[in-house]
Amino acid sequence: MEDGPGAIPFWEEIARKNRGIATQNPAEYWAWYNWGRAIFEGARASAVEEKDVLLAEAAEKVKSAAELKPDQEWAWKLRGEILAERARFKDGGEADTLRQEAAHCYSAGLNSNPDDPHTWHKWGELEAEMARIKTSDQLWNSAGEKFSRALSLRSDYYWSHMAWGLALSSQAEHHSGTEAIRMWTRASEEFKAVIDARPHWEAAIDGLRKALSRLAELPPEP
Repeated sequence: MEDGPGAIPFWEEIARKNRGIATQNPAEYWAWYNWGRAIFEGARASAVEEKDVLLAEAAEKVKSAAELKPDQEWAWKLRGEILAERARFKDGGEADTLRQEAAHCYSAGLNSNPDDPHTWHKWGELEAEMARIKTSDQLWNSAGEKFSRALSLRSDYYWSHMAWGLALSSQAEHHSGTEAIRMWTRASEEFKAVIDARPHWEAAIDGLRKALSRLAELPPEP
């Protein structure tokens, strides 16, 4: 399957098929889920000006699945991702509301399956993004707890090491002295963990280089 705009016809066909199933059998959980998933994937490949309408539609379809089986994790997790993605194209209160809804969805998914590292990771990413926007230590620290939980469930989940390193780097930029040293040191450890798993990931190498550079610039602890 192609990536980018070339993938749109594929996802449109998946959406069409599942729309038919959901229309014939409105109680079919997976039809609503797959319909929403197909619209979401199509939105990712679409032009920016088309994304918001498609993401809103995808979120509604997946919400229908979640309402059919609220104890099933899959629709909650996917809806969280869709809402978090949609929030990136919004500002102010509307973006905040979407992120709060996304957090609720991740929490609901984890109520069904608390041992899913991917959902803990996505919730951590969401909180790290909110922390950068609001410059909030509380949110950065909470995001770190989510990444830590993901890694406790799957120690080789290098995406969480990467996201945690980036979050710690962002947080460290707003601190000085002992706290900055601690955060840059922790960030460097997370980037090293990524590089151990993926030695050629440039973003991780750049993140480690930046963390070590910042540490070298800081005065040593007394």
